[in-house]
Amino acid sequence: MRAMPERPDAVAQARVSALVRQHHRSLLRVAQHWSATHEDAQDAVQRALEIYMRRLDTIDPATELSWLRVVVKHEAMAIRSRHADHIPTEHLDHDERAAVEQRPVDDLLAGRERVRRSKEALSRLKPDEAKALVLKAQGLSYAEIGQRLHWTYTKTNRCITEGRARFLKLYAELEAGEA
Repeated sequence: MRAMPERPDAVAQARVSALVRQHHRSLLRVAQHWSATHEDAQDAVQRALEIYMRRLDTIDPATELSWLRVVVKHEAMAIRSRHADHIPTEHLDHDERAAVEQRPVDDLLAGRERVRRSKEALSRLKPDEAKALVLKAQGLSYAEIGQRLHWTYTKTNRCITEGRARFLKLYAELEAGEA
């Protein structure tokens, strides 16, 4: 690893946040592979991220994800070996252990169907109504939506109110099979 110059805190925080946001699930999968329990896997990821943050200035951004996966693996193995005296690993059946994040297939299919219907109903709205509803769903206030789209409060309110009513009507029609 080559030494990199000191980074300002804001840049470092953005780098760490981006990596965690994009790769947390894959890091957790690596940890779960090498851990006896889900809690141990979460601990391994947490410890690896702490090490990553301490060494951030010395890690090459081009290889940081690979490096972090190796650190996660080693932390998971260390936690597992520390707990070896307390956990009967010879009796663990990893195939019987259900994935914590896995939902039942029928729930996944129903969720995908709701997303498909929502997308179709949203595509049938007026463009301004769709923009306003999407921004509202992202958590923006009426004032923020109006400011971002250069609208008056009245237009923002009308687009959200009428768009919501039209969306619910279209969604109900799609759900009933009428559309």
